Amino acid sequence: MRRILILLMLLPVTGWTASLPPEFVALYDFERGRLAIGETRIGLERSQDDIYRYWSESKATGFVSIFVDDVIKEESLFRWEDGRLWPVSYEYRQLNSSKNRSEDIIYDWTDGVAKVNYRGHESVVELAPGTLDRFLVQLAITVHSQDGALDRTYPIVDNSRLKTYRLQSGDIETVTTPAGTFETLRVERIDEDKDKRLRLWLAPELGYLPVKIEQEKLNEETLRLVLKKLETKG
Repeated sequence: MRRILILLMLLPVTGWTASLPPEFVALYDFERGRLAIGETRIGLERSQDDIYRYWSESKATGFVSIFVDDVIKEESLFRWEDGRLWPVSYEYRQLNSSKNRSEDIIYDWTDGVAKVNYRGHESVVELAPGTLDRFLVQLAITVHSQDGALDRTYPIVDNSRLKTYRLQSGDIETVTTPAGTFETLRVERIDEDKDKRLRLWLAPELGYLPVKIEQEKLNEETLRLVLKKLETKG
């Protein structure tokens, strides 16, 4: 009961509702372990033909940029219909890198398949209802959290395979970032691989946008995004 009351208190009285957030651009500090190595911009915008673009761009900054000039870009195009995200396409690029990590996905909902080109290898993946890509699922978590749907599974097209992401809500935590101090709900991905952890800290006052994201892998330093600035439209 106490948990339910806390969640109700955290719900914003005004602002975003349980729907897509307004168009925004969020700037995050990108950290590896205790070292700040770059910044990431994540944005949402709507085109005239009602196709939404959810995108991110990450690059090194400061001293690290002298040695690393990679730029990582992700883009998911989707439609918003009947309260659901319907992916249209996904693109991943790592620019200025000698390694080919590119991935392209085209969704064909009529035939129920996704056409994937991963590192130059083409394949076809059968779609389950509600399938997303590994980037668009971040926005889906924001949307579904507003309705209180915090513990759920997502079918995800990832590296030419259909995988299942299972999320579990955690504790209410206060998180301080360069953008301010927020009361947040921690959400964690429960992975079959026990050596991996993904955690998001969602701020209800920002429509459940994440103010911090952490990715942990065994024997590797933790990767972290921390909200620095948020600009919204509408």
